[in-house]
Amino acid sequence: MNDPETIDRYEIRGILGHGAMGNVYRAWDPKLHREVAMKVVAQSLSRDAKGRQRFHREARAIAALRHSNIVEIYDYSGVESEHLYLVMEKLEGDDLFNIMNSKGMMPEPAAAAVGHELCAALQVAHEAGVIHRDLKPENVFMDGQGRVVLTDFGVVKAIREDSAVDGWQADTDVIGTPGFMAPELMMNRALGPRTDIFALGALLYNIATGELPYEGDSPVEMFRNVVSGRIRDARQFNPSLSQEFCDLLGECLQAKPKKRFRSVEMVRERLKLILEQNGVSDLRDDLRDYMRDPKAYAQLARRRVVSYLTSRLKVAIKDHDEQAAVSLRARLLEVDPENDEVHAISGVTTPGMKALRSNTELLSRGQGRTGGWLYAVVGVLAGLAVLLAGYLVFQPRPLTDSTKRTDEAAKADDDGQDEQKDKPEQPAVGKNLPPEKSGPGNIEIVVRGGRGTLTVDGKKYGKITRKTLKLTPGKHVIEIRGAGRRLKQTVDVSTGGVSLIADLGRGRITRE
Repeated sequence: MNDPETIDRYEIRGILGHGAMGNVYRAWDPKLHREVAMKVVAQSLSRDAKGRQRFHREARAIAALRHSNIVEIYDYSGVESEHLYLVMEKLEGDDLFNIMNSKGMMPEPAAAAVGHELCAALQVAHEAGVIHRDLKPENVFMDGQGRVVLTDFGVVKAIREDSAVDGWQADTDVIGTPGFMAPELMMNRALGPRTDIFALGALLYNIATGELPYEGDSPVEMFRNVVSGRIRDARQFNPSLSQEFCDLLGECLQAKPKKRFRSVEMVRERLKLILEQNGVSDLRDDLRDYMRDPKAYAQLARRRVVSYLTSRLKVAIKDHDEQAAVSLRARLLEVDPENDEVHAISGVTTPGMKALRSNTELLSRGQGRTGGWLYAVVGVLAGLAVLLAGYLVFQPRPLTDSTKRTDEAAKADDDGQDEQKDKPEQPAVGKNLPPEKSGPGNIEIVVRGGRGTLTVDGKKYGKITRKTLKLTPGKHVIEIRGAGRRLKQTVDVSTGGVSLIADLGRGRITRE
């Protein structure tokens, strides 16, 4: 059937795209003198009662979800019209599927920026009681100014009685795109916001690697891999991805909904940290630069992340945080293996190990010099002596009755002064909290990856590696700063003791 020249008052001026449900046209609105996009359902489908209901639900959903990252609707034919159509803003740019095919896989900061904007759109939908249910690159547009827009709410699903659309108790159809469908959607089980979070993780994996997170030559094979949680390591396709970004993908793509992020707001907060680590100050500017010149943007992104990681590495060495220094150096060498500055500053920081390394280098330089080898051997032995001395000093000594009493007194003096200790401890957490610390209002905070400055509800407690506090039962804002990071989380201590682990190396707070 030929494309129509007009539909109601709208003049059809060209085709923008074809889909399973119909066509999207470029049209002109003579009444308001503006160009619009017109989504028209195929006549063969418009005669189906269920198809009409679905289209009506899409119109209501878009109209209710007003946000800059959601396509705007201008007009709707009505469910009884001969032609079923939606009139929407005409988006510039292209969808992520075509962008990825033309520009290649996105660098991590660009992919994280896209994810951040999609979280904002999905949060609006979820707060209105609906899930998108078909999140994939083809349904996300991005223009030359870096604006990310979520489109195609044709299979939107109500998840609450007070949802912006009807049908929350209706039977759920198995609708979606293999590779982006959560297991519960594929198995026709209860759906919720975490269904969209799974699809978001698959989308981010796809645009950052050019691949899908699960192997499968057929939908059945892919289904088996999705349900069993066999996620392919994203770094085999894009080695430059950070551990933090890969961890985020893994948490989004958990087979069991309860193991995923609880909300898109949590995903968005994690993406903010990843953007910060990549030196992104304005994500719209980043996406605009990526759209203009992907190669130049990739080079800029690498320079920024190298600068950020190098500054953190210097801080770690200054703070004698060897664990963080080793981790940061490894990450830097993944991003920029030929960076001379990294090789120059990234030595280990333990005194004995520094002696070993410097004297081993002396040994290699001394070959061929008269007597140089002898001094080098002496130097190596000196380094070993330093290590042995340290080992003997810190070896546990036998306790006599008098030393037992002395040690017990010292332990009593040190009780409650954990923040003054330089060496982190491995405390009991979670269900292992001592009985006296497990009541309402008690909270135990463990800092890994170095010492961190603790602030609770704006009150500073100094640098700690472990701290136990008695707080008023209720919600409290916990903040940890250290190793160039700022971790923040709101915790409710109304019902019982709470244990938090603030991992400065991985940039997250987890609850045990």
